[in-house]
Amino acid sequence: MPGSTPNRQYPYPLGTDPIDVAMDIKRLADAIDADHRKVGARMRRVTPALNGNGGGGETVVTWDTEDYDSDGFGAVGGNVLTVPAGLGGVYAFLGTHVVSGGGATGNLTIYASIKGSKLFTAAIGRANGTQIGVSGVLTLAPGDTVGFINIQTTGTTANFIGTYELWRLLK
Repeated sequence: MPGSTPNRQYPYPLGTDPIDVAMDIKRLADAIDADHRKVGARMRRVTPALNGNGGGGETVVTWDTEDYDSDGFGAVGGNVLTVPAGLGGVYAFLGTHVVSGGGATGNLTIYASIKGSKLFTAAIGRANGTQIGVSGVLTLAPGDTVGFINIQTTGTTANFIGTYELWRLLK
């Protein structure tokens, strides 16, 4: 019966195991391959034209397109990313918006909504071409959600182009 490493559970033969070099290498290779797939889970969504809210209200970001989604974090047209079963772990996330409306003025805040709570925030005064971003590293369990919210507190309504990414760093 092979042993396994304490942190990653990679298999290795014990001194009392029969010698089968090819099978031992295969077991180790399969375990590493499966582990890398789980650690490398990732998603990227794009919002080509998000309409801001000049009245000071919240605009929940909805994703229009998807560059990649390794494990089904959410559907295009949705507004949250949901950690799939078996993929809990430590994640990094990034949400960026670029103001794309000509001549728009005022202040913009972007929040990352983690499990329904606004936990990470960034705020700017803005002009056309100004970029705002919010990022963080946190532990997420299967079923936990990540979303992004814009709040435009003052000024004229502007459009925003957004990119939202989520990467699993550790299981």
